[in-house]
Amino acid sequence: MTSCDPSNHAAELLERLTRLLADESLQRNIDEPVDDAAAGFKRPEVAECSQTQFHQTIAQFLCYVREQVLADGKVPLWREVLGEAITLLEDGYHGTYSDGYYGALQDALDPSYSGLEMVLERMAGTIKVRWRETYARWVIARYVASADWEVRCALAALIIDRCGEWLPPELQRCQATQLEGCIPELLQVYLGMTRPIHSGAAGLLTTLS
Repeated sequence: MTSCDPSNHAAELLERLTRLLADESLQRNIDEPVDDAAAGFKRPEVAECSQTQFHQTIAQFLCYVREQVLADGKVPLWREVLGEAITLLEDGYHGTYSDGYYGALQDALDPSYSGLEMVLERMAGTIKVRWRETYARWVIARYVASADWEVRCALAALIIDRCGEWLPPELQRCQATQLEGCIPELLQVYLGMTRPIHSGAAGLLTTLS
């Protein structure tokens, strides 16, 4: 084999993907910075939260986390990210009484306990999941989608060889050339076999094909 052999490139690529998508890497580069930013956010101390204050707080929280973690020089106004903040709650919030945005609002407005603090904590968890997914998409686009077809086929063949018995029967019967477009799903199986997937990253790659 030579250095131009697709099998060589596939082996190097799989090693890189495993390293970049390792849970330790995701925790270090995404989870921990988000947790640090969330801990540093100074939420307003009010005797009784209103819906207007709730909107402002969740949007300011998202602005602050993005500013601290992404450090891309973009500091949007809280009103510009309110819709995104509401979407995060709608998609990922599981509350005391109900889920989604209205569940978060109900928890935050409950005067019997510090519901707003809980909302921000769970919102940070959803941010981590979303940013893990975004990062995984970038990794796939950068290193897999840009690779030659022969290298992608060799990568599929390599993953099948290493974890074929864990694949669904219908995939076990396929040739590597048929599964070249299913590399994200194959990686999901491979990463799940080589180490436990963090709960926040479960299904991380399933929507990337």
